[in-house]
Amino acid sequence: NKSQAFTEPLLRQLGLLASFDCVLSGDQVTRKKPDPEILLSVCERMAVAPAEALLVGDSRNDVRAARAAAVRVVCVSYGYNLGEDIHAAGPDAVVDDLREVAGLLGIA
Repeated sequence: NKSQAFTEPLLRQLGLLASFDCVLSGDQVTRKKPDPEILLSVCERMAVAPAEALLVGDSRNDVRAARAAAVRVVCVSYGYNLGEDIHAAGPDAVVDDLREVAGLLGIA
């Protein structure tokens, strides 16, 4: 949901921008999460079926958007969730460290 003016410079500063084939920001779609538009747009651009995609998020809005798009969702146990336990949102999995996602995907 962050605007492109913040997203891409942050990814560039962290040395991560080149790691992504597609970066789509909240101001590049008409409806923000929890609406599934951004997820479905990324899937379309990447020619990936929603059922083959995975969203890694940190909030109930991420879980809601993923469910509405029929995308699997893994959440980190920290981040922007207004103090709520992310388990209550019902993601497919919760990790304490992003490095755990690779293991969930069987690529670690």
